[in-house]
Amino acid sequence: MTYTDEKHVLILLSLLKAHDIKKFIISPGSNNIPISGSVQSDSYFEVYSAVDERSAAYIAVGMAENSGEPVVLSCTGATASRNYMPGLTEAYYRKLPVIAITSFNGNENIGHLVAQNIDRTRIPNDVAIISVHLPVIRTKTDHWECNTLVNKALIESKRNGGGPVHINISSLYTGQFNVKSLPNERVIHYLNRHSKIEGLGKKKIGIFVGSHRRFTDRETHAIKDFCETRNAVVFCDHTSSYKGEFRIQSALVSSNTGSWSSKWKDLT
Repeated sequence: MTYTDEKHVLILLSLLKAHDIKKFIISPGSNNIPISGSVQSDSYFEVYSAVDERSAAYIAVGMAENSGEPVVLSCTGATASRNYMPGLTEAYYRKLPVIAITSFNGNENIGHLVAQNIDRTRIPNDVAIISVHLPVIRTKTDHWECNTLVNKALIESKRNGGGPVHINISSLYTGQFNVKSLPNERVIHYLNRHSKIEGLGKKKIGIFVGSHRRFTDRETHAIKDFCETRNAVVFCDHTSSYKGEFRIQSALVSSNTGSWSSKWKDLT
């Protein structure tokens, strides 16, 4: 197996695998060569070709309905992505998990008469639940943002009944396929009150509470019971409204790491 040298594409493909998404419908083009060339070399992905993007979107709708699994679309730049809209609109109202990946040559080229470049920064309300743009990876922050955005989009394709999502990705036109394996990426799973939490074992567990309304007695007792049974703590600050016995004022500790370095090390 060989993959593209483009790091944001590698992150995307790694997380598709981690989220158990394998069905791919590709409409061939130049901008999406890094994606199409990579998935075709990996036997994990189930790849289909549809040269017409409008037809590809409706094929994805049918496959998602029939299989109950997310289906990925991949197309090149320019107006190719516009042809996805009818199928994605149907997927939206039928809550079908279709993941539209649109490749192009960068937001910086919008409005400068660059060929094959259209504005995808705004999409119709009923075409996708969420639309994200993956940055080209140059720094650790770029990597973190790309990982987070892909996880967010893939989660939304299944959350609350599911639906279509849009991932816009720039192509660097490297044309190189020298990477032998996908990176091991951070996977974010969505949990709600009905989710079964497994595999915590003896791991260090912390509950993070941001700014929050006043906790009820029932909620406070539930957190207390969880912390007692899991040997967990609650990280919060004054705006969290949490006053339980397992509270740690993490904002105060982290802002004084120089003076409290030894205590902070013990906590972590």
